[in-house]
Amino acid sequence: MKIPQVYLAAGWFNPEQKKQMVEAYKVLSKLRDKEMIQLFSPFYDGIVLKANEPNISKKMEEVWNLDVGNIKTSDLIVACTQDNDVGTIFECGYASALKKTIICYNSQPEC
Repeated sequence: MKIPQVYLAAGWFNPEQKKQMVEAYKVLSKLRDKEMIQLFSPFYDGIVLKANEPNISKKMEEVWNLDVGNIKTSDLIVACTQDNDVGTIFECGYASALKKTIICYNSQPEC
């Protein structure tokens, strides 16, 4: 039986976004550790760019290729929707175009 590939889409650009991402990552990590899923999170497994990074254009292309490639191979997208992060919205739109299953998570839906 194939182990499903899960992509965790989340912003981490303010404390509430990061808190929500960590909450989801903890749950998904437990499933990964039990070998129930494979997991890719751009924050934990990808490339996080820093301000004033040298060769930023080349690194942005690497980030794009890594993230989009993992969305393509994923069976499920778990999207943390706190504060409507534009990157997360893009990832969901791209995944939707590829007919991927998407689960949205927001621990504070009023925000």
